[in-house]
Amino acid sequence: MEALPKSGKLTALRQWAEHAPGRVLVEGRSLVHTRADFLSRTVWSAQAAARRQGHPVGPDVVDQGEPADYDELIVRLLAELDAYPWVTAIAFDGLVHAEPAAVVAGVQAVQEERPDLRVLFATIDGTPLVEAAHAAGLPVELVTDADVWFGPGETDRLARALLPEIDSRAVDALHRATDGHPGVTLALLETVPARVLAGDVTAVDAAQHWGARSLVDEDQGTSPLQEALRLLSPAPRFGLGLARRVTGNDDVAAAVTRLVATGVLDVEPGRRPGTSAYRWRFEVGRHFDDRVREIDDPSDDVVRRERLLEAALAEHDVALAVTVLVGLRRFAEAEAIAGDWFWEMVVSDDLELWRPLLMQPRERLAPYSALVSLATVLARRGGAASEADDRVLELGVRARLSAALRVVAGVAGAAGDEGAASSDATREAVPGGVDGVGGSGLAAELTQIAFAALECGDLGTAETACAQWYDLLRTSPVPLPASPSLVSQGLVVVQALIQLDQFDGARDVVVRLLASLDDEAAAAADPVGSRRVDLLRARMALDVLAGLPYDPFAGDAMDAVAVTRARQLDWVMRAWTKALVALDQGDVPAALGHTTEGMDAVGQPERWPVLVLLHGYAACATGDRPEILRLSSLLRSAAWRRRHGDGDDQRPVGAVVDAFVEGAIGGVRDAAGPASIAYARSCHRVAERRDPASPRLADHLLLVRAAHAVGAGREDVAAQALVAAAKLRSDQVGPGFAPLGLLCASPRQVDQLLTVAARVLPAHEVARLAQARQFAGAAGPVTEAVELSEREASLLQHIDGGLSNAQIAALLFVSVNTVKFHRANLYRKLRARTSGEALAVARRMGLVG
Repeated sequence: MEALPKSGKLTALRQWAEHAPGRVLVEGRSLVHTRADFLSRTVWSAQAAARRQGHPVGPDVVDQGEPADYDELIVRLLAELDAYPWVTAIAFDGLVHAEPAAVVAGVQAVQEERPDLRVLFATIDGTPLVEAAHAAGLPVELVTDADVWFGPGETDRLARALLPEIDSRAVDALHRATDGHPGVTLALLETVPARVLAGDVTAVDAAQHWGARSLVDEDQGTSPLQEALRLLSPAPRFGLGLARRVTGNDDVAAAVTRLVATGVLDVEPGRRPGTSAYRWRFEVGRHFDDRVREIDDPSDDVVRRERLLEAALAEHDVALAVTVLVGLRRFAEAEAIAGDWFWEMVVSDDLELWRPLLMQPRERLAPYSALVSLATVLARRGGAASEADDRVLELGVRARLSAALRVVAGVAGAAGDEGAASSDATREAVPGGVDGVGGSGLAAELTQIAFAALECGDLGTAETACAQWYDLLRTSPVPLPASPSLVSQGLVVVQALIQLDQFDGARDVVVRLLASLDDEAAAAADPVGSRRVDLLRARMALDVLAGLPYDPFAGDAMDAVAVTRARQLDWVMRAWTKALVALDQGDVPAALGHTTEGMDAVGQPERWPVLVLLHGYAACATGDRPEILRLSSLLRSAAWRRRHGDGDDQRPVGAVVDAFVEGAIGGVRDAAGPASIAYARSCHRVAERRDPASPRLADHLLLVRAAHAVGAGREDVAAQALVAAAKLRSDQVGPGFAPLGLLCASPRQVDQLLTVAARVLPAHEVARLAQARQFAGAAGPVTEAVELSEREASLLQHIDGGLSNAQIAALLFVSVNTVKFHRANLYRKLRARTSGEALAVARRMGLVG
């Protein structure tokens, strides 16, 4: 038996004896000196077990003197045990002075006399007793540290043995911190006894001792738990499939479960539906990895990482494969994988996974465009990027775009030698050459430019790059075969087009990619089917946005999507799909629940204007004031304006949602009101700039125009807008999607529109418009006109300037308590809970600049 000193072997035996009836453990080596002692100690242990298990307690040993030999000892022992017929197994611990041959002969004699009684002798592997058992053919079972786990009782016994003055509260804290791992328990008791006594130890303290106590030294063997720690520690996160491949142990799940129970591993949804992934907590994985490096030779460390790489590739965990290759400084191989599987890279913002990449000097990565793109953007995700940081990145991607466009011009066939020379001169500007779509050159470069531009908020550059890539796709003379790189690029472009509100283009790319994956030769482009699932979900979400019925594929509904923090697009598509379905059914509170969940999950809602717009619909229709104020703050943020512009320069959906919330937060629903007029004008500007990329958005703009026209007494203009909306939806069957454009209308305006619609539209279109009655007017005014005192107005200006209560008190020559009193009155009048909400409402009402 292998075991930790002071804890493992005896703990395992005690647990064995206590967890099943009929078992007796004979311990107390220091009390056994003679064969008579052995006999009496065995009977005493049987009596203790009888009391514990509720059996009758037999008599003490009759003093008949010392047994002459082991044969007599066995005979007398069996006679004594006749009083304990319920005993099925006896384990003896610590018989270091016993003669191995005599022990083996005794076990064989008991088996002959009492075949129903099992006799076990616990010792350490490699002793003469174990060798004698092997020679006699007796079964030997080794127990390791991984098989030993403390319960609260064992933790208490060990703690009080080493720290007699410890109290129960401190023992409980120790057990919670270690979750019963014997080695870590012992390490804390020995290294930080004062903190253990004070009950001041946590799982973080315990984690620091895992490597020292659980990783083996060179002259020891390895348990399944230790092997898992050695081989999985370089992987920031892993699934059970990868763990089995790396360790070669199909039962590694038991070791992983113990690591989870101890708090060393966290569990999260896996890369594939229905699976789990495991992630090291408190950077324990790196602690283990460093410990192994101290023990192993450098060549052994390389072998360990190559074993992990082989498993990652076999499991198609390409992100992990790239980070392992970077750690091995095999950059060319990492670049090749990153180029073919760029989509899988960009949807993972796991900074711990990408640590080896982020630690590389930029000059070392310079020849590898995909790695440079990943490192640049991931570094920004690691901290709050300033406008200056965004500007630097923006200039970089614009320079890359200019070089790529020069190559596009050359590839397009610049006539004459001069044009060819120009093309040759610019080819070097694009890493990897100018291969077509699906290659590693121009198409890949355009995709990476679009991705980086979206990260820094340069939507114009992203739009140009996507358009160029889309042109390459559409103008190809033959259908393009599905390659890993092509499908990866297409998925990145789909996400970019959704962020750019170009939904028709996104759906076309999705349809083309799905068609290419139907080819039998396309297996290499999607070996595990995850890309097809991503494309099918995108097509479903885009169909619903276009007004088609919600039709889950193969039973995989959007509400069954297993998403993690790294898959923002999944959250967004799920939120807008479920919200639109709920709105079409008239369930506005459910729609608000879905959009709120999506807004909370994505972290950066300014990236997803369609989600913000739907959230605005639901929040304003239900009158959810906190969410409306949240939207107001978002639309006034620098991040929103950097991406979507300001004033007349706003991008389409940004302009619509901005004006919509402007009207809602002002509580203005009268068509003659200034906010309603500004909203209608904003929608007109959007409609004149270009045709909306979604039938729902086009329907929205037309209904806003109709509502504004009927409020102004122009029923002829309202009728034209209603007819245009019906023509847009002529291929729809039944009521179709909800008339969200009438959310800005008052109940009176809706009734007027229904009167006009009854003259010019079919009955099912009139019925669709009638749905607006359950929306319009639901919210009521969010803010009302308020009158501020001179002191409150002055206080508001100082709050807008970012001053603290103490600073304001000094400026106004009043006490801090007086400032707090007036601040409370100001918040009450503005119906705000925080300074941010107060300023958002005040800006909408024109109380501050």
